[in-house]
Amino acid sequence: MATERGPPSQSTAYLASGGNFSTAPRPFIGGYDVEFVSAIPPDYICPICQLVCRDPVQTTECGHRFCESCLEPILRKNGSFCPLDRRALTREKVYADRACKRTINSLEVKCQNYGSECEWSGELANLPTHLDVCKHSPISCVNKCGRTDIPRDQMSSHVDVDGDCPLAIVPCKYCDIGCKFKGFRMRTRGETRKPWSGPVT
Repeated sequence: MATERGPPSQSTAYLASGGNFSTAPRPFIGGYDVEFVSAIPPDYICPICQLVCRDPVQTTECGHRFCESCLEPILRKNGSFCPLDRRALTREKVYADRACKRTINSLEVKCQNYGSECEWSGELANLPTHLDVCKHSPISCVNKCGRTDIPRDQMSSHVDVDGDCPLAIVPCKYCDIGCKFKGFRMRTRGETRKPWSGPVT
């Protein structure tokens, strides 16, 4: 029986990497929806999204702070106003509050997987780096089977020969009697070939 090579899979690459595939960067809109260790001063809360300011900006006249992404849609409008006191607002009357950003980045937060046995806590600025290696972080299947909720420390077992990923490359269930076929698990599970019952040559 001729050997058939299966379609390409990232399982082998993932296992060889030691499970260190990073999650893809995503654009952020609104503030930080994370758990802070201590109470947050009201001045650091964006009045639009009600979260801790991300990339905070401040108005020069009234001194109100907002997330940059929250205020941007307002600044695009003609005749825009501060959403808190209705003062006329233009881009020239808004500046990036870098001092506030440094303070917020230094605040202590818990890992977003804190309830899943991860006990990490640290500065907000270090949270993305931690999440890229946290073994409890949910990531997408490296074989693109559609699963997006697999904890990083369970990916190896998911794509393993004995796992449950339908797109993992696995040998035919009759490999113990000489079948060399390898293919997607979902294909080999439906394999209809019967063991050869004729003479062995």
